[in-house]
Amino acid sequence: MSVTSNERDMMSNQSTLGYGEEGGAIHLPEGMIFGEKGRPAFAATDSKCLDFFFNVVPDLQRANLLAMLRECWAEDCFTTLALVFNTGNVR
Repeated sequence: MSVTSNERDMMSNQSTLGYGEEGGAIHLPEGMIFGEKGRPAFAATDSKCLDFFFNVVPDLQRANLLAMLRECWAEDCFTTLALVFNTGNVR
């Protein structure tokens, strides 16, 4: 699984941000982050189209959007076009 620099910025460089039930640090494998509810989650999938679908949000920076579009288009241009129309009012 390849991770873009934007996704790497979102990932934890420290593996001790979360805490288990007994108060001990949770060590995350590479490529995982703590989600919005503090649970371990994958930072990205093997599909750029799927990553695009879940990461297009109103506060997304234009440069990041364009980079994601390029990667998504290279993977599958027809799916990318469908996803662009699916975003609706997000952008």
